[in-house]
Parts: sequence; C-alpha cells; structure tokens
Amino acid sequence: MTAILAMFMILMNDMMRWFNSQNMLVDMFSVTKYDLTASFVDEDTQKDIENVISEHTAYRKYQMSSEYLLFDDVQMYCYIVEDPDMINTIRKGRTCTYDNEVLITQYVADGFHMDVGDTVTVKRGGVARKMVISGIYDSANDVGKNFAISKAAYSKFASEGIVSESGVSGAAKSSSDEEEWSGKEICYDLDNTDECDAIIQEIDKRYGDNQGITYSIHSAKDDFEGVAGTVNIAIQGLTLLTYMLGAVFVIVTVIIVCGKVLMREQKDIGIYKALGFTSFRLRCQLAVRFIVTAVVGSLLGIVLALIVSKPFFKAGFESFGIYSFNLSTSVISLVIPLVFMSVLFSVVAFIRAGNIRKVQPQVLIADQ
Repeated sequence: MTAILAMFMILMNDMMRWFNSQNMLVDMFSVTKYDLTASFVDEDTQKDIENVISEHTAYRKYQMSSEYLLFDDVQMYCYIVEDPDMINTIRKGRTCTYDNEVLITQYVADGFHMDVGDTVTVKRGGVARKMVISGIYDSANDVGKNFAISKAAYSKFASEGIVSESGVSGAAKSSSDEEEWSGKEICYDLDNTDECDAIIQEIDKRYGDNQGITYSIHSAKDDFEGVAGTVNIAIQGLTLLTYMLGAVFVIVTVIIVCGKVLMREQKDIGIYKALGFTSFRLRCQLAVRFIVTAVVGSLLGIVLALIVSKPFFKAGFESFGIYSFNLSTSVISLVIPLVFMSVLFSVVAFIRAGNIRKVQPQVLIADQ
C-alpha cells in the first residue's frame, strides 16, 4: 500500500506541475497563434488602435470565429479561421488552405475512423458540402470534438444559398459575408510579444475614458487566466486530497503495526533496558525500522510511477481530447513522496512507541 500511495502522489505531483505551466491552457485550447484579440464597433476605432499596435511592433492580423455545424450529421464545434496558415497545432497533414478542406482533431479521427485524405459532409443550415480532410490538429475544446475550416470555406455555404443571420440571401454573397463577419474577433500575432502588456496599457490610457471609442482588447494569457485558476485549484485540491488520504492510511497503519510490535517485543525491550538502553534510544530505533519500510515502499512506488505514468496520463488526457503533451517526471516529484512517507512513518512510530517508557527490566523476572 505504501508503494501504491507513493505512486499516486508522484502522478499527482507531475499533473499539478504540468497544469501549472504558463502556456498549458493556451496550448490545449488555442489552435491559432496570436498575442492579442480585439473586437471593435467600427472601422475608425480599429484603425486608431491598430496604429497604436504598429507603433510598438509589426504584426499580422486575421479574423476568427466559431459556430456549431453538422459534421457527418453530428453537431460539432467548428473553428472558422480567415488565415488557416495561423493554425499552429497541426500534428499530421497540412492546414485547410482551400475552400473544400477541413481539419479534424485526433479525437474526431479516432471516433469517426477517418484520416487525412478522407471526405466528410459538413452542413450549415440547409446546405451540405463534401470536404476533404487535409490534416489533423490538436484542440481540447469540447473535449476534442471539434474541427476547423477557413473563412473561404465558410463563405461557400452562403454562396450556395444559405440565408445569413441578417436575413440577406446567399445571392448577395459579398454583403452576406461582410455582415456575417462584422464584429468578429480580430487576432493579432505580434513580432515582438514582449510589447503585449505595454500595448494594452497604452490603448487603455488613450481611449479608456473616451466614451466615443468602444473596443475590447486582451492578451492570449488573459483569455485563459480564469480557466487556468479554476483548473489549478481543482488539481491542487486533488493533490492535497491524495496526500491527506495517504497520511490517514499511514497513521492508522503505523499505530496498529507499532502496537503489535511493542506487544511482541516487550521482553526484548526489557533486555535492552537492562543493558542500559534508554527509552528514547529504543523509540528512535523503532522509528528507524519504520523509516526503512517507508523508503523501500516509496522506492517501489517510484518504479511503479515511472512504469505507469505514460499510459496513465495518455489514457486520461486523450479521454478529454488532449493528445499532445510533454509530461516528464521531475526529481522533485519523486523525492517529495519519499520524504513525506519517511517523515510521517518515523514521527507516528516514535509517538506510538511512547509506551516503551512503561516497560521495565523487571518484566524479565515476571516472565520467569
């Protein structure tokens, strides 16, 4: 049991360390490369703010949106990206460059038994289009059940007769497209990402109190800050629960085992005391025996953790649509459970062995 507890402690340590990494949620949920996202109510505001950005660094911008579409008659979350080359989580194949191409996640590929080069039917409204899978990318959104198309591919639905949200028929393609995409978020990929915070501060300083300018701008880090906090609290809570359960198990086990040892070795304790051993020294010796047990069990737990960590995390993460992760076991993650177990075993054993003070050498006479 000590080995199993140590193994789970190591696994939880590694998971908490991975989830606490700075770019973890960005890598999981952001499929495109960007540093800032913004939305504007008019083009003049957009131009003013983009001038501020250009004063700090060069940038590349594109629009991005999302919508639930039918993927082979299954409603699924769809990314719509104006510049498909900005999708940077592709693990196989290439991006959806053309208007008849689609990217899918590995979760979708496994679930639908599809691969690069296969065709799929995507529907929006009453229009169905055959599209080719150009690549497989990573995204944990909707637990991995999502796909991506280009803005050009999305516009094809309008050109083939879809009525847009504004009610304009697909015959007026350009008007439909403009209204469909007006107000969508604009993503900015900065050449110098270090300028991100300075840009936001300057924009807020210039236009924050101006009621005539309406905008919303934030960094990629801010997009996931709230989610990251929630996830980290949950993971830390699970880690703490694991250690608390481990502590309860150790305390109960050591108290029971130590009591039996004292009863069985009462005569030996009397002999040691007759030879001049103090109660404190005998208690320390008993604590050392439990430390050896804790170290051996923890070392076995380390071996088990190294063996099962990869398949354990692979199965767990892939069930949530996370297929790309680099989870290496750190030395600290291995050492903490070993020290925790050793200290707890020794302290509880030392306290429980307090009854040794009551054992006197006269016990040897009583036994005769």
